Amino acid sequence: MPPKKSSSQAAQQRTRKEYTSWTFKDDEELINALYSHLDERTGDNGSFKDGTWNAVAAQVDAICDKGGKKSAQVCKTRLNSVRFFNYTKNGNSPYFR
Repeated sequence: MPPKKSSSQAAQQRTRKEYTSWTFKDDEELINALYSHLDERTGDNGSFKDGTWNAVAAQVDAICDKGGKKSAQVCKTRLNSVRFFNYTKNGNSPYFR
């Protein structure tokens, strides 16, 4: 029977995901990408379809300079943070309230 690995050895063998890092440019691309898909929102709460989130994530990831891959779930989470920053377009009201 092979010897058991200690928990520290097992932890060293696991691969870590690279943390996502967001710049202002990434945030701006996220907002602009979502703004271009506003007509695709569904339901009473105005949420986006999964396909829309995947397209937005690919668009944001394409311009990303640093950090890990920007997935659809990461973009959804980031949007919740960005909503508080009161982004506006052309002097209009904020995109999301």
